[in-house]
Amino acid sequence: MDICKKLIEFEDELKADMKYLSNDNDLILDSFQDAYIKLHGYGEKRKKFYGTDASIKSLLKFVCKNILIDKLRKIQRDKIDPIDNTYTFIDYNTPEDYLIENEQALDDPYVAKKLNDAFSKMSHEMYMTYKLRQKGIRFKDIAYLTDTSMSTSLGRNRHARIRIENEFKEDK
Repeated sequence: MDICKKLIEFEDELKADMKYLSNDNDLILDSFQDAYIKLHGYGEKRKKFYGTDASIKSLLKFVCKNILIDKLRKIQRDKIDPIDNTYTFIDYNTPEDYLIENEQALDDPYVAKKLNDAFSKMSHEMYMTYKLRQKGIRFKDIAYLTDTSMSTSLGRNRHARIRIENEFKEDK
């Protein structure tokens, strides 16, 4: 059974179901087109869909709605807070050598060395998340700047702190 033909056959009904989630016709058409491309890719891999028209229709509704929901979530995540219009520039193309700051502001050279050792063992993303948080930037903004979810930013900051703690525990 050719799934793309069924998608075209049920097009009006699928778009009407997607209309309940969003009134943006362009977004609905874009999501429907993405569903077609996705399902066409399955057909090219010679994957066959078996079942009745009702089961195929429910599968198509599921795929179309999920693609539309993903697009709506991305739009919601990309919205900028109208109250806070500050932007922070982060150069992610900076070589790793420049990211490790020399902690000379600290009085104790032992602490500065341990921090630099811990920073050198971190990934670029983990280091940037930790430094942005140390500068007082909210996790919501860090997630936006690094194009990740908020839970990923929280996790990176947590693991950075654990690595710093472990660096200081090694000598004991």
